[in-house]
Amino acid sequence: MSPQEIAVVLHHFNQQIFKNEKPYVVGNSLGGYLSLWYTKLYQDDVEKLFIMHSPGFPEFKYKALSLITKIGLTKSIYLWLIRNPERFVSKRVHYFDENMLSKEEVNEYAGIFHDKEKKHNFYLILKNSLSVKYMKQNIKDFEQLKLNIPVLLQWAKHDVLVSPEFGKRYQKMLKLKDNDLITHDNTSHFLQVDIPEKVIQDIIDFDVNS
Repeated sequence: MSPQEIAVVLHHFNQQIFKNEKPYVVGNSLGGYLSLWYTKLYQDDVEKLFIMHSPGFPEFKYKALSLITKIGLTKSIYLWLIRNPERFVSKRVHYFDENMLSKEEVNEYAGIFHDKEKKHNFYLILKNSLSVKYMKQNIKDFEQLKLNIPVLLQWAKHDVLVSPEFGKRYQKMLKLKDNDLITHDNTSHFLQVDIPEKVIQDIIDFDVNS
C-alpha cells in the first residue's frame, strides 16, 4: 500500500480501538515516516506525535530505487541482495554497540527472507512506502500545513541507515521549535534499543512540558 493508504488503515484501526480517545503515536524508522502521513491526514486522531530517526527525504538511494522500479529491475536486484539472508540482516541491523546483535536476532529477521510470502511483502513495503513520489508529495503537503499537535523528534548522531541530518530537515519542514528536536550521541539507527531509558525519559519529559 501507499503511505496514504496505510494512513487510512491506521485511521480505521484507531476508530475501532480508541473510539473517541486520542492516542499518543510513536513511530521509529519507516514507522515514523508513515506516522507522519497518518497524522497529517488525521490530526484529530492524535494527541501527540513522537518520531525517531525516520526516512522521508529523497536522497540518492531512494531516487535509485525509484529509477530501477521504473525500468523493471527492482525485484531482480532485491532478490540478489538477499541471496544470503543472514548476511543481509547482519549488515543492516545497526546498533551503536555491534555486540548487541545476537545470532538469535539475526535468525529471526532473516526468517522473513526464507519465507516466500513474507519476502514478497517486504519487497512491496520497500517499493511503495519508500517511493520518491510519495516523499516529494509529503514535503509539498507540509509546506502548506502546520500540525496543531505537539511533535518530538529524537535522532541518532551515528545512524548509518537514515541521515542524521534528516532530524534538522524534519524540524524545519514541520516548523518545530529548537527543543522539539533531541539528538543522541553514541547511538545508531535503533536508538530505542541503544538507550531505551533515555528515549523513554525524553518522551515523558516532553509530554509533561508540552
